[in-house]
Amino acid sequence: MTHYEAVATQVKADLPWVKLYLVEGACVVADGNCGSNPTSGAFANYHGSLPGIDWIGIDAYGIHPATDPIFQAAVSRMRERFPDKKWLYVLDGWWAPYMHPYVFGKPSAMAQIAREWYDVARDDPDAVLLGVFLWEGSRTLPCNVLMEHAAIGRAITGKQGGRDPQCRPARD
Repeated sequence: MTHYEAVATQVKADLPWVKLYLVEGACVVADGNCGSNPTSGAFANYHGSLPGIDWIGIDAYGIHPATDPIFQAAVSRMRERFPDKKWLYVLDGWWAPYMHPYVFGKPSAMAQIAREWYDVARDDPDAVLLGVFLWEGSRTLPCNVLMEHAAIGRAITGKQGGRDPQCRPARD
């Protein structure tokens, strides 16, 4: 985190108009027991204030964001540590057969999960961004999921019309 802060400071010095963000894994922030170096305490041992960072967020997939205890604990810790930062949310927009079926069942359920992420972000007065994290599997999501993503985008931007997503046959 100290190195990230140093790089952010340099970027802000060179490009002061750029918005910088930090997204950290929920389990790293909540209890430090995950990631590439579990139990390292990287988040807990950082005592800076992220002066060059404009937006912060928590990364968690395969969850219900409004009720997942690790995600909620991580959000609380980040808000306590960085109370003046704006928030970005990372919508779970991909399907992984090794993770998602155990929580959601079928790929078509990802439409409801997208709506849940949107609701969490919409209800946060500090939210500035709802982004969709896409992996290779995003292209194979069922049409109802892609249509929900498009509907959420229209709700956020206030724009009507536009192209609907190119849908492929559902693989539920």
